[in-house]
This record gives sequence, C-alpha cells and structure tokens, in this order.
Amino acid sequence: MVEDKKVIIGSAHFVFEDEGCCIPEGEQEKYDALPAAYSHLYLCIDGELAAVICIHDPLR
Repeated sequence: MVEDKKVIIGSAHFVFEDEGCCIPEGEQEKYDALPAAYSHLYLCIDGELAAVICIHDPLR
C-alpha cells in the first residue's frame, strides 16, 4: 500500500490474470505497441495499469 492505494508490480500474467488489473480506457494502443525486444514489468495502482518498465537484457 502506498498512500492507501494497492500497488502491484510484476509480469503480465501476474498483474492482469492473477490480480485482475486492467488497462486504462484509451491506452490499449500504447500497450499493444510495447517493444517485444524487451522484458516488461507492469506497475498497477488500485487495479489499473500505471506504467510499464522495459528492461533490455542482452544475451552474453
């Protein structure tokens, strides 16, 4: 909890399927355009997607 709001961070499966978070209205296009070359961490506040962190982890 942050300022009495439930904050969740994790994989798409965790935040959308397990926790039931949703993408804010009008933001689906941005979500669909996330670059596949990155790993994504999703941040939800009070059940709504607030941010996506893209992590570049090149092969060694």
